[in-house]
Amino acid sequence: MRHESMIDAAAGASSLAEAGRFHDAVSLYKVAVDQYPYTASLHEQLSQCLLETEQYPEAYAAALQACSLEPKWPDAALTLARCSLNCGLLAEACAQYARYLAMEPEDQAAAEEMAEVKQLQRQQLTLKVGFPGLQIEELQDAEGGPGHVIWEAGIVLSRYLVDHPELVKGKRVLELGCGTGIVGITAACIGAMAILTDTALVVQHAQQNVKRNASLIKAKEGSAQCATLVWEMSSRSSVLHKPYDVVIGADLIYAAKDIGPLAETLANLQQHSSDLIIYLAHKERNLDISQELIAQLSNKGIVMQAIFRAGATTVYMTS
Repeated sequence: MRHESMIDAAAGASSLAEAGRFHDAVSLYKVAVDQYPYTASLHEQLSQCLLETEQYPEAYAAALQACSLEPKWPDAALTLARCSLNCGLLAEACAQYARYLAMEPEDQAAAEEMAEVKQLQRQQLTLKVGFPGLQIEELQDAEGGPGHVIWEAGIVLSRYLVDHPELVKGKRVLELGCGTGIVGITAACIGAMAILTDTALVVQHAQQNVKRNASLIKAKEGSAQCATLVWEMSSRSSVLHKPYDVVIGADLIYAAKDIGPLAETLANLQQHSSDLIIYLAHKERNLDISQELIAQLSNKGIVMQAIFRAGATTVYMTS
């Protein structure tokens, strides 16, 4: 009887939705969801009706619940992608479209929707960084983890360089922990001779972003190369034995264990470039880690001073 009751409730709500009575359908689906909270299809259908009534945050929550109940259900992933887009969550929308298309690769309409989301991301990034034409792609569902995502600190430091091009134009620039390459590529587009470094897996994707911006970099007479650099083994890396004018890095520290290797790497760099200037953008997530970063750098003779702040992100430079 309970199963039949659920079917009747879903059928009634579905009939209302087909008749264009989405507000009434929402009410009935909510009753059904309260009675049968572990039925993914009810949450997904509720989400679609909420989308039609422009109740986007509620639609997103319902779609998210459907995906948590049925992670491998393509329809739920697609609905969540559309809800994310309507909530302005472009990165989430792109990730969900990618997840859906991995299950339904022949859906050309969804592929076109994803392409539109990526175009919106590029436009949004251009506005934030202030450099028209800049193209930085994130990599969805990548093994590289956080290194394949554009983070706030990277945008902040990129914008700072765009606003102060004299800091890197015509200079030899090394980027540590480049991730997607957004900061180093921005520097190259300004006219820097940049080397972008990270782990081997991450720099493969960064290299693709370098190629996407090759014409911009060439137009400004800059250059960008990628190289593998593991901080724990940096003393043996040939990358550090070259002279640089500027070192840049954004969101380099997530855990206290990474502070020592970073400090050692920067100290090694200073030994080969006595006039080196360092710019680091750091988003404060943990006060103790932020304070420990500045303290360990100072112990290595690298004294940093805050020169700019945007939200929770501070840009530091060597004093």
